Amino acid sequence: MTNDLDALLTALYVQIDDEIGDTRWLGRPPRLTDSELVCLAVATSAAVAEDDEVGPAGRAK
Repeated sequence: MTNDLDALLTALYVQIDDEIGDTRWLGRPPRLTDSELVCLAVATSAAVAEDDEVGPAGRAK
């Protein structure tokens, strides 16, 4: 599963980064780009979905 998730996150990052491109901001630059933030959200969701003992919002079933 790890290789599949790595490939998914890499492809997702590249696709989002190509679509969004450079974003502009006011003030201090963000610590994460939009592409990195979306990939982190997908990875977190995939990790929670893999765990059979955890239900929605991290509550035990």
